[in-house]
Amino acid sequence: MLEHQSLLSLFKQMLNTNVMDALGNTSRQSYASLRLSLDISIQNIKHKEPESLKFFKFMGLLPGGIEASELNKLWGDNSWAVSAERLRTASLLVSRPLEKQFTLLPFMITRALELLDEDEDSLALEFHLKCCKFYKEFCERSLELINENNFTLGELIK
Repeated sequence: MLEHQSLLSLFKQMLNTNVMDALGNTSRQSYASLRLSLDISIQNIKHKEPESLKFFKFMGLLPGGIEASELNKLWGDNSWAVSAERLRTASLLVSRPLEKQFTLLPFMITRALELLDEDEDSLALEFHLKCCKFYKEFCERSLELINENNFTLGELIK
């Protein structure tokens, strides 16, 4: 039993053990390891950059990613860029510089949404309303173009 061993003894055993063997190779254990790594990164951001954690949660609502120009509209200004860079540096955000697009990896989206659901500051409501308003305006612009028959497919997609 672990309770009967000293920390020094446990540390020596850990040094003599292959870490991958200790973690095992089942998908459940792999998931737990990935979740632990992600949560450590999130906790670090939470304590050092709370605004960046807020942005991480927001990005969970955008599983397909989003372009910088759209983020300016949704966020209200370009202050999101500082948080995006901090998250990117911490490997918590994927950026595609050529397309100026940002996204989270699928497992990060799940965690961001979990954190958003746990939030006690009504961020979920605020963020959902921002997204609804943005997509409402997007749909209205698209319908105007379609009704005018004055568009190319590329313009409609943009």
